[in-house]
Amino acid sequence: MNKKLLFAATFAMCSNFLTAQVLYSENFDNLTIGNLTTDFTGQTPGQGGLYGMSHTTIPYSAIQIKTEPNKGNVLYIDTDSYNGNVGRMVEKRDLDIVFNQRTQGNDLLKFQFDFYTGKDIPTDSPQIVEINIHSAKYFLGGFRFYGNEKILKGKRPQSTYNNGFMEKFIGKTYNTDLVLPANQWVTLAVTIDFTNAKIYFEIPHLGIVYQYDSLPFTFTDPTSTDEPNTNGTPVLLRIGQSYINTNDPISMYYMYDNFNFSAINTPPTPTVSVAEVLSNSFNLFPNPASNTINITNSDNYFVQNVKIYDTSGKLLKTQHFNNQKEVQLNIESLTNGIYLLHIHTDKGVAVKKVVKK
Repeated sequence: MNKKLLFAATFAMCSNFLTAQVLYSENFDNLTIGNLTTDFTGQTPGQGGLYGMSHTTIPYSAIQIKTEPNKGNVLYIDTDSYNGNVGRMVEKRDLDIVFNQRTQGNDLLKFQFDFYTGKDIPTDSPQIVEINIHSAKYFLGGFRFYGNEKILKGKRPQSTYNNGFMEKFIGKTYNTDLVLPANQWVTLAVTIDFTNAKIYFEIPHLGIVYQYDSLPFTFTDPTSTDEPNTNGTPVLLRIGQSYINTNDPISMYYMYDNFNFSAINTPPTPTVSVAEVLSNSFNLFPNPASNTINITNSDNYFVQNVKIYDTSGKLLKTQHFNNQKEVQLNIESLTNGIYLLHIHTDKGVAVKKVVKK
């Protein structure tokens, strides 16, 4: 089936029940085997309307369309022993044109693709792979893959300053790395919920769906630079690779297939609970503690109150706060022992264990 470009194509459902629109897809099967482009300045599009770029002079064969067994044609990008922080990128531009043609209500963007994890490499220097989605000005979401360790992490926006982002764990349990096997194709997906400021990372074959907070991007005013009226209309998909050890060059490559951008109206269901995500975002110190405990978090959750329970489930004390990110909890009146803190935030309740000494 030709999946080269499907602008505003829809699944065969009536409009009242429409849940997804394919805005852009590419499986590379209609492209010609060989170099993707003969221009690494990013000025002239190559095959399939994709742009190739490089920070340094490299052969055009570094970015190719190749044939893979059981996959058909794929996008191939190598690092092939080029010393230093040698970045090469492939971009798909003008995604805003198709995104703005989406059906009303389909305001979540989902990007799904196949990724080849590459061979085992005997080096401690990271082979960094980035798969990122950007608006005209801001980073919206994506993945980072450390090829030397085969660690995959999600990337969510952290601030609108300088495309700020934060790496997030997407392992089988919260706060653990997801390590992918070498020499294997995997399917990955990222979904951006602009309206509710959420981002989802999905690894279908492992049954993993993570939900994290994002930033409140809007589509209301594409010319505005004021916060929080931040235009988040997706414009660009960028795939970047770099190898950064100048003393230990290693021939390496990664491959990509089956790009699929869809506008959807329902997010995936997280397989890691919100409570678990919240709880692991909070830090308590000191712990054990005698008089006061400092409560902080890494994800900008705002604390409304903290309820202290003993191990039998009896509520002992409630301390209220004014939606603060960092708070101090007084436990001086408690007897020595183990207690559970129910930290009520604007996003839900986190549960943490503390020891009074």
